[in-house]
Amino acid sequence: MIYGRNLKPPARNFLLASRMRSLLSLMHKRFLSSSPSSSSSSSSTVECLVNSCGLPSKSALEFSRDFHLHENNLQSFQSVFRCFQSYNIPSIRITKLIKRRPQILNYNVEDNLKPKLQLLVQNGIVGHHMCKVFVSNPLILNADLDSQIKPCFQFLKSVLGSNRNVVEAINRSSNLLTCDLKGCLQPNVDFLIREGVPFDGVAEFLIRDAITVQHKHNNMVNAVNDLKNLGFDPKAPVFLEAVRVRIHMSESIWKEKIEVMKSLGWSEEEIFSAFKRDLIFLKSPVEKIRVATDFFVNTLKLGRQILSEDPEFFTLKIDKSCRRRHDVFKLLESEKLIEGGVKIEEVLKMRDKEFLVKYVKKYVDKVPGLWETFNGRKQQQSLPGLTELVESREIIIDGLVKKHPPDHALPKQLKLFLMTKLCCMQNFGTDCGVDNEPMDATSQNLERDTPYEINSIPCNLATVFLLGHTNANAIVAVAYGWGSGLSSNPRMNTFCFQGMASNVPLRNLLSLVQNRSLKTSTVPPNTSSPSSFTVQYLLSSPGLHLESVHSVSQKLRIDESDLQNPHYVIGFLKAHDFKDAHIAKLIHKWPAVLHCKVEHNLKPKFEFFIENGFVGEILPELIVSNPDVLRRALDSRIIPCFELLKSVLGCSEKAASAFKRCSVSMMSAMEPNIDLLIKEGVPVDRIAKLIMLQPRTIQQKHQRMVYAVKALKDLEIDSKTTVFIHALRVMLQMSESTWNKKVEVLKSLGWTEEEILQAFKRCPFCFTCSEEKIRSVVDFLVNTLKMELRTVIGRPEFLMLSVDKRIRPRYNVLKILESKKLVIGKKNMKQLLTMRENNFFQNYVIKYADKVPEMAANKHSRSLLSLLQKRFLLTFSAALSPPTAQLPTSSSSSSSSSFTVHFLVNSCGLTSKSALSVSKKFQIRENKLQNPQSVLQFLKAHDFSETHISKLIEKRPKILLRRIEDNLKAKFDFFIENGFAGQLLPQLILSNPVILERALDSHIKPSLLYFKSILGTSEKVIAASKRSVFLLTCDWNSIVQPNVDFLIKEGVPVDRVAKLFLFHPQVVQRKHDRMVYAVNTVKDLGLEPEVSIFIYALTTMMQSSESTLKKKVEVLKSLGWTEEEIFRAFKQDPAILRFSEDKIRGVMDFLVNTVGLRPQTIIANPLFLHYSINKRLRPRYNVLKALESKKLFDEGISIGSALKMSDKKFMKNYVSKYVNSVPGTQPHLGPKIFTDSYLALTYVPIT
Repeated sequence: MIYGRNLKPPARNFLLASRMRSLLSLMHKRFLSSSPSSSSSSSSTVECLVNSCGLPSKSALEFSRDFHLHENNLQSFQSVFRCFQSYNIPSIRITKLIKRRPQILNYNVEDNLKPKLQLLVQNGIVGHHMCKVFVSNPLILNADLDSQIKPCFQFLKSVLGSNRNVVEAINRSSNLLTCDLKGCLQPNVDFLIREGVPFDGVAEFLIRDAITVQHKHNNMVNAVNDLKNLGFDPKAPVFLEAVRVRIHMSESIWKEKIEVMKSLGWSEEEIFSAFKRDLIFLKSPVEKIRVATDFFVNTLKLGRQILSEDPEFFTLKIDKSCRRRHDVFKLLESEKLIEGGVKIEEVLKMRDKEFLVKYVKKYVDKVPGLWETFNGRKQQQSLPGLTELVESREIIIDGLVKKHPPDHALPKQLKLFLMTKLCCMQNFGTDCGVDNEPMDATSQNLERDTPYEINSIPCNLATVFLLGHTNANAIVAVAYGWGSGLSSNPRMNTFCFQGMASNVPLRNLLSLVQNRSLKTSTVPPNTSSPSSFTVQYLLSSPGLHLESVHSVSQKLRIDESDLQNPHYVIGFLKAHDFKDAHIAKLIHKWPAVLHCKVEHNLKPKFEFFIENGFVGEILPELIVSNPDVLRRALDSRIIPCFELLKSVLGCSEKAASAFKRCSVSMMSAMEPNIDLLIKEGVPVDRIAKLIMLQPRTIQQKHQRMVYAVKALKDLEIDSKTTVFIHALRVMLQMSESTWNKKVEVLKSLGWTEEEILQAFKRCPFCFTCSEEKIRSVVDFLVNTLKMELRTVIGRPEFLMLSVDKRIRPRYNVLKILESKKLVIGKKNMKQLLTMRENNFFQNYVIKYADKVPEMAANKHSRSLLSLLQKRFLLTFSAALSPPTAQLPTSSSSSSSSSFTVHFLVNSCGLTSKSALSVSKKFQIRENKLQNPQSVLQFLKAHDFSETHISKLIEKRPKILLRRIEDNLKAKFDFFIENGFAGQLLPQLILSNPVILERALDSHIKPSLLYFKSILGTSEKVIAASKRSVFLLTCDWNSIVQPNVDFLIKEGVPVDRVAKLFLFHPQVVQRKHDRMVYAVNTVKDLGLEPEVSIFIYALTTMMQSSESTLKKKVEVLKSLGWTEEEIFRAFKQDPAILRFSEDKIRGVMDFLVNTVGLRPQTIIANPLFLHYSINKRLRPRYNVLKALESKKLFDEGISIGSALKMSDKKFMKNYVSKYVNSVPGTQPHLGPKIFTDSYLALTYVPIT
């Protein structure tokens, strides 16, 4: 009666009428079920359904309640039923169809049903698709086959092109076969095409949204004309979406919304501009538009121009989100906790999780009332005297906990509620009409509550009641009654009604309490409530924690009299390798699984998963990681999803792996997105890789995907390149406004628009950084590290580095080492910042840790040390441990990590240090050793030695988990057939183990055959792959092949291209634009492609950027070289521009100022710049000076010739010859390095 009293008379009459109808319907059903004739017909219906149709008894009983068969139509029912069964339609679906369309029993099976069923089967509509057509649109049974169904089907096929598309369209809108073809569907399609909408767009629109195309033709014409008048282009993809929005809105509603917007101060131009930017803008109700405009304009003081430029504001929830965030923002601003430059509009559009972390959790302890403000509650004054009361009762709670220790620590909120309960029982008894109890009696009363009853108290709700209102007596009484059943006390209920009658919020609160706990509040005090029993049952289930139980019990109710199904579900899960932890996680994520029907729901889905490779522990991992899969229909959602993945990825194993990471509920967008990417030229193997690694990307809304692809094409990013996929992922994560904000930030930092786009093409992921991070990184690199801005622009990946965790600590470490003069020369900060953490840690931290103790005192260096030590402590400790240390074995340790180390050392030949490092990347389970052992035997059978195997596992440990038959065997057979036999096979695999992760047909075969056709032999392919680890796995089709073809086209001989391929394979792996630029530059310098020096000059150009080459030219000019001399020397020896500026200066300074050579001699012999000062020039110069002092050196011999002489010849002519003549010379001379083909000598300077 509370609800009826609050309603207006018409609403109250409607409520009474609906209740009366429900009552009459219930009475009618009970009357029918009680009548003898109804009982007999119901029993005959159940008997027929069970015996003749094969339905389970429970389903037959449910069907018989609403539909009764009589003796005169039993035969007709059976014939119809068998007809549908013969076309593989499930019995449950048939009964559902008959229930919705009982007239089907009067149809002639041979003349009516079978011809229609055969037509559908002939056109590919079978199984669950056929069933869906009939169940969702029973009118198809009344439609004429020749005049209605066939013409519709033929028209759809003429537009959509294939039966597959027609089937998909009918599955989405089954009334397509019964619609008004000549009055609506055909004229609308013809009209859209005539207005300029692309034919493909119309076909796709007809598949995705057939209801819109079936509207009256006049509505379609009016909608299209309105949109064209607004400036929409029919050729744009967004046009059809705008048609959908406009056509579903009547003319009166359309005009009403526009008039409302005008009355709020919007101009027509602003309204339609906002509509173009966000189509769902005008779909909002009129009242929401009013409220939103009032809030944004009058409260937040946002201009209407901002709203029209970004209508996304109107999709936000005002009361549940915007108003609360505004209050939080103002509260933090008053406390001066908001950083400068942060705008309220940015805060409103944040994701909920980001806002919660950044503005609520961060300051909740510092700002009183922040949490209440965030939850939409005003901060109230504390209850008078309650704090002291709670403190005095805290001892009782602690005593009870000691007497009845729970399995887990009591949550703070639960403890607060229990103390509130004591307050209620002692201090509010008089007001409630309940006698006060002494303290001992109170504790005894509380002690009598079972632990399950205490645990079942909804702490969050009780705390809200306690803190959210000022009427303490009523609230504590209601809270106490909710938890313990005392609300059944008539005096207390009377008090609650009287106390809240005059307070509207409290009255609404009481309404909510009564609505949620009506059954619980009427239960006698001695009877446990359903909530209490649910908590008991869940606590008895292994693996569930106390907090999980509280959460689950609010979403699930388990009836004590109906425990068969929950027991059956848990037993079924355990029978399929679900452990207690798996079951607990599944129940926590989706409690309703305990109410699932095993036979009709779980069992068919589990059988399908097992058939498709989800066996053993893979099945629980799938279900627990994505419980949503159990809520989706097997035939219409799960199977099509899996088949689509299988068709793209090529095998069941990959499909199973991707299926675990896909959301079945979002699969409807995947197929059109895949078709779009293929149509735009993205290679299928790249799409497959994207699905495997980032399936959520391919599951975005189709319109969003179209926008992202078009934006990347406008940026001139080639869809065949790898960077296109990365850029697509980034573009799909950002709105247009976010993109514009980041572009503006970069422009404000001095970047031009062209440089921004080039940086995005080079490293798309740099645009995933926030505006604040971009500012801080650029500021630190430019102002602190003094790095040139163009250097940062050329390396946009710097923007992804953390200032506090990487850049600043490394910079401080380097500054400390430089101050101690432990680092000689100026270090390249670009290399230091991009160096791997392990390498930096060993080369700059561990190496000098003893010499620089204050390095650990520096806070930034200390944070770096702490971070790196966590990652590498085990490795270093293993390396430094004594050799007698025993490795953990499977018998002494049960952990999978220990067993993995044991297996890698004993079976694979790895050292303890390597085994510890590898064990962090993957685990081997003791009960799943069959595959790793099979892989080891397979490798040994193909001439892999123990050294080969250990090296391979160190590089790619997951090879032990590869399938032999489906993966390794086919690839090894191909390698052997193409000449990689014997020891060549291990060499090939070890040179680039990633090749085993590539697809055989789409990558390995074409790439390897292509490289072999250029290089000629398998040995040369291996030699080239050793020099470039990415050669065999790079995108050869879109990068390597175009570069090679271009070189041959420009006139470079094929044997020279092969030589370049063999000695400098990285050159042909560079971007094609870079190759074209380098070739043209070398040709402009006067070098012809036919000469041998051309490929060396090309290598230099490809390995150095334009800015680096200019720097080296400037250095040579500063040393007295003219530009003409530099280019003449470059033509003679292109490698001179590969040396660093420091080396060039050092060699020139030593040769000119120490040795005394003229600069012209060096210019004429640029080979001098190759030599090392410390290993060749200075030792030889000292030897010659020693011989000259003894007058043993002929002054007529040029010193330059002696410096250029080969090591062997110099040793013979100037060292061995005078060893005995010059005492003291021999100790300063000595051979250091010997190889089979070359003798290199290092001469120590004379002291």
